[in-house]
Amino acid sequence: MDRIKDCIEEYRSWCKKLDIVHISDINQLIADGKTDWLINISEIWQEQKISEIAVKIKLNLARPGIHRDRADSLSLHPSRN
Repeated sequence: MDRIKDCIEEYRSWCKKLDIVHISDINQLIADGKTDWLINISEIWQEQKISEIAVKIKLNLARPGIHRDRADSLSLHPSRN
């Protein structure tokens, strides 16, 4: 539950940095024609989060006891494991 709480708080913090506190703030961005900006900045944030996850995975694979050959064969598709 703490992870979910942390994710929500991180998202709220990110929205505050963009001056988005209420849904009306998003509506105003749309009315002002700034949807492309909002989409682009959102994609950048998501790419940053994915990059952070990749770094964590890489660091975990470097830990003693992690068998690289098994990690290399892992797939997102359960039927391929």
